[in-house]
Amino acid sequence: MVDREFVDKFIEDNYRKLLGLIMSQYGLAEEEASAILHDSFIKLVENHAGLEERGVWRWFMTVVHHTFLDWARREQRRKARVEHVGLEPVPEELSDAPFVEEVELRGLAEAMLSLLSEEERELVRAKYFEGRSVGELSRTLGMSESALKSRLSRALGKIRQYFEEKARQMRSGGS
Repeated sequence: MVDREFVDKFIEDNYRKLLGLIMSQYGLAEEEASAILHDSFIKLVENHAGLEERGVWRWFMTVVHHTFLDWARREQRRKARVEHVGLEPVPEELSDAPFVEEVELRGLAEAMLSLLSEEERELVRAKYFEGRSVGELSRTLGMSESALKSRLSRALGKIRQYFEEKARQMRSGGS
């Protein structure tokens, strides 16, 4: 049986390899491939107890494929809705326009950021709130892009872990 330690090591040892594989196999940009990979990792964490170590890779690749298919179907439906309504894609310079929902989400996001160190908060704010690119941030901070991506991933992982723990507590009736 697979334990959580095995899962953590699997993720750590295979993240870059799997990301590259998803990007090349499905022809996706890094951001899309990363989203699919993270969703697949969540499924691995949720279902690891029923797996045998020797079958993890095959099981996981099947999960990745199904996660990609789900993503592709959602993307196809979204594009069909946009075409049906006759909307043009929102120009990139307008995509960050402040809406009420976005303001509310930013307030929630700021509360989540309190879970992070000051350095992690600044990185997440710069990347996701200010829309700065990884390349720009890495040059500004004097670190490699891969180091910056790792720090961002760890920061987002802390937030995800917090919510996963809260969800487990809610399911078990705790607070």
